[in-house]
Amino acid sequence: MNRKSILKNISGDKIICCPKCHHKLSGNEILNCKKCSSTYPYIDGVPILISENDSTLKVKEIKRQWNKLKNRQDILTNKIFRFINQITPTLYSIGRHKQIARKFVNEIKKIKGKIIVLSIGNGTGGIVFEQLKKLDNVTLVETDIFISSGRQFVSDIHALPIASKSVDVILVEGVLEHVINPDRAVSEIRRALKDRGLLLCTLPFVLGVHTHTADYQRYSRLGLISLLRYFELIECEPVEGAFTALAYQLSYANIIVATSIFKGKLGEIAFTVAKYFGNYFIFWLKYLDPLMRGNPVSKDSAINYYYIGKKAKYALTDKRINLLFDGKGICPK
Repeated sequence: MNRKSILKNISGDKIICCPKCHHKLSGNEILNCKKCSSTYPYIDGVPILISENDSTLKVKEIKRQWNKLKNRQDILTNKIFRFINQITPTLYSIGRHKQIARKFVNEIKKIKGKIIVLSIGNGTGGIVFEQLKKLDNVTLVETDIFISSGRQFVSDIHALPIASKSVDVILVEGVLEHVINPDRAVSEIRRALKDRGLLLCTLPFVLGVHTHTADYQRYSRLGLISLLRYFELIECEPVEGAFTALAYQLSYANIIVATSIFKGKLGEIAFTVAKYFGNYFIFWLKYLDPLMRGNPVSKDSAINYYYIGKKAKYALTDKRINLLFDGKGICPK
């Protein structure tokens, strides 16, 4: 089924709408909103559901990035880099991510009937995303700010083209740190979720900047709970702990040293060696985190946290949020 057919099917369920006024869209080559007269183009069959007047995202830039990506996919050096990336050991634990995915899927299985899952900013996939594909009663609605293979539509999390109270589950992994107005983004997530709808969110705490632009904030465990205070907390725990955080800091340090010594073309080679081959010397640190996961200091120094919760009618109070602290709160000298 092509992207237009997928979008048509989703639209038939009254999910996709105008991001500006939330009215239904129609049209083939260009999507139109009859209520506010907004129009939304397709790029290579992918609908770009962004209101440029209300977003930092621009259609021309999205098209430029997509054309650049298509051209790079055919370049031999990029194929080599993708191969190197595949054989390089990760600094994070794939097993831990699978464990969290199972927790989330178990919560989803408690929902009866057909389930609509909205995945926001999931890039090119992910462990949770792959687990959700295996569920027969799940319809995956997937969006991001750029086009990639399989992308259903492009949108801005600040103004989702999703009808209010239309989806059962929202998945937003490693996204809100890249959002300039996280409160507005969370408000849109709540609006799109049905009452008592389920949310999985992951956010970094001890991690360096990891995109060229648009990397704005980090969250402690209580910070994440506070951000999502209009949700009923089910779980909020570290994804990876202090030892994985140490591995990432060592990786940053390797890159800093390599690119400080070598410049120009040699600097680019040094960057690649430090980024990929450096992992072979430090990837083992991640295996120490499971041994220390219950330690309160480990909770305070986690590289990132996951949050599972349900849309709630009322917000957690500041007092209640503070009572949820279960770390140690020490400051090393």
